[in-house]
Amino acid sequence: MPKRSRVAAANGISDAVLLRLIEKAAREWNNRTNLDAMTIETFCARHQISRTTLYEMFDSGDGPDTMAVRGRVMISREAAEKWRRAREAAAPTHKRGRPPTAEVEAGATV
Repeated sequence: MPKRSRVAAANGISDAVLLRLIEKAAREWNNRTNLDAMTIETFCARHQISRTTLYEMFDSGDGPDTMAVRGRVMISREAAEKWRRAREAAAPTHKRGRPPTAEVEAGATV
């Protein structure tokens, strides 16, 4: 009888099933992290905002640019980056009067 890994044995599954689960998780991780375009759900998860917040931002004109792909609303990597930069620029300065990070980096001398 072949020896099972501890993880497989502890979960009552075979090594083959464990390997398939690991491969599936790796594919899912790769799909969520290496995207040229994201669904609304993925965008919200990556930016830790709710769908409601995102749609409120769309209504106020502060949301990222979107595109329709086969009936799905998608946000490109470039649009997400542009949106993040705009949000950072619009953020107020720190309570203690410290300038936002972009201003510090722009004024830094080497």
